[in-house]
Amino acid sequence: MSIHNAKILKAAMQIVEESDNWCEATIESNGHAINLADGFDQDLLEVLAHHKPTLSKLDDLASLLSDILEDLREKPPMTDAQALSEIEEAKRILDKHYDSGFLIGVWHEQLDGVSYRYAKDRYDELAQRDSEGEAD
Repeated sequence: MSIHNAKILKAAMQIVEESDNWCEATIESNGHAINLADGFDQDLLEVLAHHKPTLSKLDDLASLLSDILEDLREKPPMTDAQALSEIEEAKRILDKHYDSGFLIGVWHEQLDGVSYRYAKDRYDELAQRDSEGEAD
């Protein structure tokens, strides 16, 4: 465990002590607390999500919290079956992009692991071709 300063530890302990009293998550935005368990606040959050800069910030916050929680969760040891499943999923994703012409090549470098080449702007080209086809 890393060393934290006393101020951070004190704040964390206060949150732990108070956590028994709250059963919801809140987001504070510009001084306004949004209670995710409150229906009105959920509706408010839905309206805010239509504002692209706010949605981007909320998305960044959710991603950050998800990453932090994932890092903190205890993970069981990796099994061969789980590793194979993850590799098969990665192959499925790589195959999809290979079939579209985006992924050009994949190879193994001794010190760099798996490396790849891709066709920059391939999906933009496909989207443009599709939109031109719809216009015809």
